Amino acid sequence: MLQSLPFLGLFASVVAGHGVVDSFKTDGVEHPGYQLSYYYDKKNGKELPELAAWSAENLDSGFVAPENYTSPDIVCQKNGVSANSTVKVPAGGTVEFHWTRWAHFGPMMTYIARCPSDDCTDVDKTALEFVKIDEAGINFDTQEWAARTMVNNNNTWVTTVPKSLAAGSYVFRHETIAVHGSFREGGAQNYPQCFNIEVTGSGTAEPKGVRAQELYTPTDPGILFNPYKTPIQNYTIPGPALFRDGEAATATSTAPTTPYGQPLVNNATSRSFANSTVHVPIPSRTPSKPAGTLSAKVVTVIPTSRTTETAIASSSASLPATPKTGPSVQTTQLVSSSACLPTGSELLTSNADADTVLNGGDSLPQTFTLETLIEWLRENLSKNTRRHPRELL
Repeated sequence: MLQSLPFLGLFASVVAGHGVVDSFKTDGVEHPGYQLSYYYDKKNGKELPELAAWSAENLDSGFVAPENYTSPDIVCQKNGVSANSTVKVPAGGTVEFHWTRWAHFGPMMTYIARCPSDDCTDVDKTALEFVKIDEAGINFDTQEWAARTMVNNNNTWVTTVPKSLAAGSYVFRHETIAVHGSFREGGAQNYPQCFNIEVTGSGTAEPKGVRAQELYTPTDPGILFNPYKTPIQNYTIPGPALFRDGEAATATSTAPTTPYGQPLVNNATSRSFANSTVHVPIPSRTPSKPAGTLSAKVVTVIPTSRTTETAIASSSASLPATPKTGPSVQTTQLVSSSACLPTGSELLTSNADADTVLNGGDSLPQTFTLETLIEWLRENLSKNTRRHPRELL
């Protein structure tokens, strides 16, 4: 079925569209993220460098599915293990998270959890209580999702540490949720990652948090909704209430106290985000090569529910002891000028196209989005595997 080289190139680009935080900065000082190659280095007995980034075993850059919201994997990704080092940032300073290639749309958020005895290197992750200090959903004026803003900012998201936060050692939990499949229960995709960061300063605020396994439910308004309704004027960012400087926050699981979809002004970009905080653009990195777009007419699409759904336990593939070998695929040689990735804001050309793809049609519409392609591949090429398409290569 995949007969043309341009289509194969597009397919290869799609399955490589997920990403991880490959580096981060604390007040301008850059630190390495956890590289997926470290998994194999550890397997082969190699000594790993000092890292403040937690390790994880999502070798396919996969996600945590809503059905695993109560599992330990939702804390800091699949089989996440605390880092062997810690870096510092002053209260009121910034933490900049740099993502690798990213092709999905959805909210961005950052949480913190104080470590017992101020030692995060050997902590029970399931006992950590997280406080949300940063969040952004969709810009109601431009209809741009926070994840797209991150991509447009050199794949960088900036979180400002509250000035009032008490000094101590914290686990910073940074996350995006891909919502292209959120029109059905279980369709959201969570990508959490953790970092050990010591906050310095004279702050006294010690906001109460909630365990990561209590942050979300599969039916939360910002998890289960129609992301293809245009324009979106109401959106509830998932998770507990946002902690702000000067507030004595008492966290409650999955119950945001901010009014539903209330836009707050993002001073850094002069844009209106749902429940957003201020983020400062970081121009220091060389901009990544932008994804192209497909020509499409923008219309409202109401996805229909599937009559059957295969149970999927996790997005991440089973871990091999050593990397698979074989010829590499140079996707840049396969992709034609017309086979470019669409942005998250593009929609299907018609309701008929949506019905064809979302209900198991055998062919793609003439114009389709990244999310549509993934759904089609899932139905026609991967009916007995997990939702993440990387296994198909």
